[in-house]
Parts: sequence; C-alpha cells; structure tokens
Amino acid sequence: MDERIEIKLTHPLAYGDTTVSVLKMRRPKAGDFRGLKGMDKPFDMILDFAAALTDLSPAVLDRLDVEDMPKLIEVVSGFLGGFPGTGKT
Repeated sequence: MDERIEIKLTHPLAYGDTTVSVLKMRRPKAGDFRGLKGMDKPFDMILDFAAALTDLSPAVLDRLDVEDMPKLIEVVSGFLGGFPGTGKT
C-alpha cells in the first residue's frame, strides 16, 4: 500500500497549467536515502528530497511560499530524525 502524507498548502503552487494545493508525499524507502547530500545546506537537501517524494521537480518546490515551508520541513525532518548529523539522537 502506498501511504501518502498530505500537506495542505496555504498558498497553492501554480506552474504551467497546473495548480498544486496539496503536496502528496510518499513515505521514503531505503533507496531514497542513497546519495542524499546537502546536510551542510539543509534547505537544498530538504527541497530536493521532498521533490523526489512528491514526484514534483525541484524547480516547482522552489516556488513554495515561505509560509508553507515549516510544514514541509516538519514532514521531511521526521523522516531524517534518526540519521547522523540531523540533530536528533
């Protein structure tokens, strides 16, 4: 079963002819963590990882409103919580 986590956006993303009002993020699999880079640039890493989990391009997520960022950070950080260098032990 493909469990999706939904993040309702306060400010929907518009790109092309599409508007995204809810980010539907799948739970990551072990392989999603391969080559995960950017712990020195956490926002880059969070946006790239979220793009992979939502099947949206990083360029689309770059348009995410600053008011919606904390929700995205909370979800992605929850996946990374137990990894070295992420702050949680």
